[in-house]
Amino acid sequence: MKKNIFLIELIIEDLPAYQLSKILKEFLKIFLELLKTNNIVWDKIQKFSTPRRLALKIIDLKNNNKEQTIRIKGPLLKNAYKKNGNITQDTQKWIKKFQINKKNIKKSIINKKKYLTYNIKKNSITLFDVLKKIIPYALLKIPCKNAMFWNESNIKFIRPIRNILILFNNIVIPIKLFGLTSNSTSMGHFFLDPYFFSILHANYYTEKFYIKKKILINQKTRKEKIFFDLINIMKDFSYFVDIKNSLLNEVTSMVEWPKVLIGSFSKKFLKIPKSILIYVMEKQQKYFPVYSSKNKKLLNTFICVSNIESKNFKNVILGNENVLSARFNDVLFFLKKDLLIPFENRINLLKNISFHYKLGTLFEKILRIQKVSIWLSKKIKNVNLKLLTRTIQLSKCDLTTLMVFEYPELQGIIGSQYSKFFNEKKEISCSIKEHYFPKFSTDHLPNYTIAQIISITDKLDTITGIFSIHEEPKKNSDSYAIKRAAIGILRILIKYKIKIRFDKLIKHSLKSYSIKKNVKELITKILFFFKKKFQQFYTKKYSKDLIQSILVLNTTNFLDIYKRIFILHKYKKKKQYYLIIVTYKRIDNILKKLNYSKNLIVLINFKFFNTTEKILFQKIQNIQKKIQNKTKKFCYLKFFKKIKKLCILLKKFFENNLINHENTIIKNNRLILMNYVKEIFFYFADFSCLKIPKKK
Repeated sequence: MKKNIFLIELIIEDLPAYQLSKILKEFLKIFLELLKTNNIVWDKIQKFSTPRRLALKIIDLKNNNKEQTIRIKGPLLKNAYKKNGNITQDTQKWIKKFQINKKNIKKSIINKKKYLTYNIKKNSITLFDVLKKIIPYALLKIPCKNAMFWNESNIKFIRPIRNILILFNNIVIPIKLFGLTSNSTSMGHFFLDPYFFSILHANYYTEKFYIKKKILINQKTRKEKIFFDLINIMKDFSYFVDIKNSLLNEVTSMVEWPKVLIGSFSKKFLKIPKSILIYVMEKQQKYFPVYSSKNKKLLNTFICVSNIESKNFKNVILGNENVLSARFNDVLFFLKKDLLIPFENRINLLKNISFHYKLGTLFEKILRIQKVSIWLSKKIKNVNLKLLTRTIQLSKCDLTTLMVFEYPELQGIIGSQYSKFFNEKKEISCSIKEHYFPKFSTDHLPNYTIAQIISITDKLDTITGIFSIHEEPKKNSDSYAIKRAAIGILRILIKYKIKIRFDKLIKHSLKSYSIKKNVKELITKILFFFKKKFQQFYTKKYSKDLIQSILVLNTTNFLDIYKRIFILHKYKKKKQYYLIIVTYKRIDNILKKLNYSKNLIVLINFKFFNTTEKILFQKIQNIQKKIQNKTKKFCYLKFFKKIKKLCILLKKFFENNLINHENTIIKNNRLILMNYVKEIFFYFADFSCLKIPKKK
């Protein structure tokens, strides 16, 4: 039996390299979800992408839609026939409407009543028709940033689509979309083989076939070729190339027929700080910087990846060298101009730069950060206040430079370099750069304590400011990147074990803005936002019920919250975890069923205690004392172990004692004990949020 093969290819004008993989991934996801929804199964999927095409090839599709029998209900049997046996007018209309053969009419009981019925066999929708139905929907659902109108079809897409190839085996599936009609044609390399040609069968769409057309259609194949060409260059020339995966992915997404070339630039440019040279080569030009294999010193050599095949690559290399030299000349010009002004003299220039039109200037932001940072530093050991204050004052000065104006992504890096030039201490220079860390959720964190403090207060200043003017992010928008900033703050607090009541930190940040109205409401709102971000970020590592059981407590110390979650997660894999959760649930149910209220003034009557109750009460008292005399060195792990031991004792207690005792005094004694235990549990977490695990 021949396998059904489906193929779809979009020829598009140069897709942005940074979006290519994501667009293909989303397109594939949407398409597969639609196939599943329509009961279509498949054996294998091949995906292809280049800067000018997206393609999916799905092999061995099968239609799982079965033939359906539909029952058409007619009139009630008592109303279907006349006394003489002839059909009534209602029955006649029903037969005519559905073109029913009288021989196939049946009598069926529906909801205890007899009706005339007729069964119709409905053929399942064909595989061809299913594909025809879902293709337009899938294409229109491809998510794209910065989508545009590019023809009269009034449909947005990230770049103009020039051709749509859709084949089911050797048959074109006719679709009209984006002002185009689907066909069976594809195209070779835009420069090396710029001609359309026919694909006779979906199965012919292969990597081997497109090599003849000067295209490596598989992203993975192109990436591997570039990678191994770079490795060979390192071997042949004794170079070292730091092959960053992000840059390799981006370069791979920029070419269809990669050719790795070596170029050079004037040694005079090596006077430029290394970080700036690397930034221009990697981020601006998408080149690979080259280092000496002996000492990893940056050389005046670079590697670029061309998208063409040429008999004379010297011209291609020369063109790239000229572009890079022009960039470096600009950098030299900016450096000379910038360094004419002493770096600390730029502080006053910040008065001319707006942070936000409702929140003042960058100079005012620095003053706020300084106030909050000094308060925060008192909660952290061994912080040099002079260095902290100096770093804050210089932290935003590079935003006044020509270099950062031209290359905004270099903020922090330029400040670090310029402060070194003007002989600032190493800790200050490094902290100017690091206080921007982390820039994204998986970015590295600042190393210096000063940088950690400034990073927290700077990010929090933005968040509290944005919330105070009611411009907080919505579901799908975050204009000021405060979601990212919140996760960055949380990561720093937890990584460096900064123990602080976060509501107080928010209060001080709001105070620095001189906000006096609705302060409590704002603190609650901002705290809720942080807890939400905490849950979203750490759900990747810990289960939702664990996180929720701690977040619902009143604590606002995120380090404290994380420690408790970590311990619960650690114990989740152990046998005792089941006993702990079940014990809590049992106590909670007992208190609910017996309508216990701690508001009732009922005292324990020790005279009615049996031996087990005395032991249990003593154990409870010991734990309560530790909670009341809690110190900075309070260990949650030891506390949780005490809860575990308490549960073992409770298990024995339940085996020999009935809570709902006929004697009211004994019953009250036991209910009070149960409530004490519940409060001990609740001090650690709200165990009612936790799911009962499978018994091990």
